[in-house]
Amino acid sequence: MFWDLSPREIAAVMEGAASRLRREHNTAAWLAWHIEGLARSKRMPKLKSLLMSDGKPRPRQTWEEQYQIALMWQAVISKG
Repeated sequence: MFWDLSPREIAAVMEGAASRLRREHNTAAWLAWHIEGLARSKRMPKLKSLLMSDGKPRPRQTWEEQYQIALMWQAVISKG
């Protein structure tokens, strides 16, 4: 079967398998997070920290956005 597939078909099969594994992991992490939530009375970690990302890159920041963030950090640091 493998040798009958084109590189594009192999890539599609691999992407599908990766998506399935990510979905299974996220389902198991969600379940574990909720089960542990019932057993704990203290603060729980955020669910997002347990889930795998979809691998999509975030949009790039412009230099103006980076500059504004730097100004915010400078304001925070200069107060302390």
